[in-house]
Amino acid sequence: CSAIASSCAMAQTKALTAATAATCAFCLLIAVVQIQDHGSRTALAQKASVNVWQQIGVPEPSSTAQQVMHQNDDFGYKARPTMLAEKKERVNVWKQIGAQEPSEAARNVMAQNDNVGYKARAQMLAQAGKQGPVNVWNQIGVPEPSQAAQNLMHQNDDF
Repeated sequence: CSAIASSCAMAQTKALTAATAATCAFCLLIAVVQIQDHGSRTALAQKASVNVWQQIGVPEPSSTAQQVMHQNDDFGYKARPTMLAEKKERVNVWKQIGAQEPSEAARNVMAQNDNVGYKARAQMLAQAGKQGPVNVWNQIGVPEPSQAAQNLMHQNDDF
């Protein structure tokens, strides 16, 4: 029985040794591949010194962004303080286009409207009587509706 046990232990040891040898060979193979791969990576890194942006003749986006940021430093909260004496006079667009300013035009319209409605100047009754009643139909050149109705009835009487 002990011979079977020792041959069984011997077989297990051989299997374990073979597995260990296979694992070591696999690790060695991976190390060799890594070393070769590292060499090709170095070659690729050296080839990458040519920039795509340079090839097409355009500045790199990062440098362009830096330039824009420096230009924008003159605006907003980063802008340098401006002395009141240095400030330019405000440009009046209305004068440039030769039009009246809206506020002034509004004042003129309001002044014209003051002569109409409840704001109109008071009219004395003696002045109103001289003019006589205003007949809208006469102003627009149409006979009064009552007169037109009378004329129509006379015309119908003849039939």
